[in-house]
Amino acid sequence: QVLTFHAFCNQIIQQNRYHFGQNNLEPISDLERIDIIRMILDELPWDNPLKKGYANAHQFEREWQSLIQWMKKENYKAADLIEKIDEYCDQMPSLPEFKYKRKQGTFNVGDLKEGLYQDFLQKYARLREAVRLFDVYEQEKNLRHRYDYEDMILWVLKAFQDKPYFLSLYQEQFLYVLLDEFQDTNGAQFALVQTLLNYWDTPNLFIVGDEDQSIYEFQGARIKHLQDVKDKYGDDLHLVQLKENYRSTQGILNASFAFIQRNTLTSSLKNQGNVSPQPLIASSALRQIDSTPIVVEY
Repeated sequence: QVLTFHAFCNQIIQQNRYHFGQNNLEPISDLERIDIIRMILDELPWDNPLKKGYANAHQFEREWQSLIQWMKKENYKAADLIEKIDEYCDQMPSLPEFKYKRKQGTFNVGDLKEGLYQDFLQKYARLREAVRLFDVYEQEKNLRHRYDYEDMILWVLKAFQDKPYFLSLYQEQFLYVLLDEFQDTNGAQFALVQTLLNYWDTPNLFIVGDEDQSIYEFQGARIKHLQDVKDKYGDDLHLVQLKENYRSTQGILNASFAFIQRNTLTSSLKNQGNVSPQPLIASSALRQIDSTPIVVEY
């Protein structure tokens, strides 16, 4: 079978629904998710931090949806996050960024920046409330017999951990495993792979990855998973390094290497052709701009 991590877990859920507490589970659609989020927001009183001062009851709908997805990717619990938010809010008045560093008007060095402090308190009040409503969202979603895209891996991992006999069915079924773009795996995905492979002292595992192409750490990907595999299997691991690039000229490779030269590399990339390295030059349109480009959002 050729599957993504989520497709693999969705297949397990659909084929074994009784292992997951319900026999009529279906993945939630975008429209259903929006309907649940709007329903919860509509039921909040107007003095709630997520609605107070805003004519639109759905002002923070998209932000809350992103928060839900992020909490699931990182497997964070609402109670733990609320505790951290409260701790940070308590510490705010003593943090350097909320104090004047030099005398300004009637304010002395070390005085609290009251405006900034109150602004952050309001922002964190909204965040705290959004985190608190995470469990409300989960309850409503479960009542509708739905599960999120982000739920799939976590549900399967929990089922494997709670039911060893269930895990053994899949450990014995998948005797050979090939993983592509391994540098992009996040913690939950890596845990799933390890859980399946722990059945074997020396598993039949083939992974393809490049630490210099790891660009999804903001989604939980970790370069260290490549090193973890090397450390775990040691002498049983056969490493094949592909040092030659057939797609790009040496000029492009040199420019790329300039960005990643601070990383720990085994060797630089080399082009197989006989094209002389040429410096990369910006297009004429870019050279004609009057101001230096700046990053406005990251």
